[in-house]
This record gives sequence, C-alpha cells and structure tokens, in this order.
Amino acid sequence: MENERYAVLVRPRRFGKSCWVSLLENYYDRRWAEDFDAVFDGTEIGGQPTAERSRYVTLRFDFSAFDDTLETLRERFETYCLIELRHALERHPDLFPKPALNRILSHPSIDAKLRELFLYASETCSAFPTRRSSG
Repeated sequence: MENERYAVLVRPRRFGKSCWVSLLENYYDRRWAEDFDAVFDGTEIGGQPTAERSRYVTLRFDFSAFDDTLETLRERFETYCLIELRHALERHPDLFPKPALNRILSHPSIDAKLRELFLYASETCSAFPTRRSSG
C-alpha cells in the first residue's frame, strides 16, 4: 500500500473499516512508536515493519457519529473537525509549537485551518516525512 500513489479501499457495511483505520493509525502515527512492538508483536506486519512505521502525524475523523439535521450539520461538522485537528496537533508539540498551533488554528473555517496546516508542513518539511514520488 505504501507504494501506491492513491489507495481506494471499498468495503461493505459492517466489514471492518473502523478496525482497518485503527490499524493504520497505530502503525503510522508517531505517537504510538514506543508501543509498536507491544501492539504488533506476533503479527506479520510487526515482524516485517517498513521504514514508514511510526513516522506520521495522523488525523482521524469518524463521520459516522453525525446524525443531524441539515440546518445544524455544518456547525457540528466544523466543531468536530476542529476538536480532532487541535487534539492531533497538541499531541505533537515538538512539531507544532504554540506559535505554529496558533497560526494554524487562527483561521475561521476548518478548510482554511487544514490549508494552513499543509502550508506549515510544507514550509517545515525537514520535520515532516515527504511522500516519495512513484514512477
């Protein structure tokens, strides 16, 4: 999967999508680096880890919780995404010191916050792993 530029995984209802996302988060997120061996011990993926393991900051969204009216959906969506974004960035203060956190979160909408996050990441790319080009 790491060698694919775009990966699309289609799964039917009740077929382990949340479990799969949890596995990816635990494998790739740098905050779980110390627990990697304990979590993946005895598994094929743990026995043959790639260089990409525990290298990334992950943002995990669970939109299944939204059972709302159209009138309040946008507000709740923005609030939920802001909470998840803030939580992810605060878990990595070495990559997102207070001034960077304030810069990213100062924008009024979640799409602007995410654009600022990606801009910040590209400006400080030595601290962030880059995607290898394929082809």
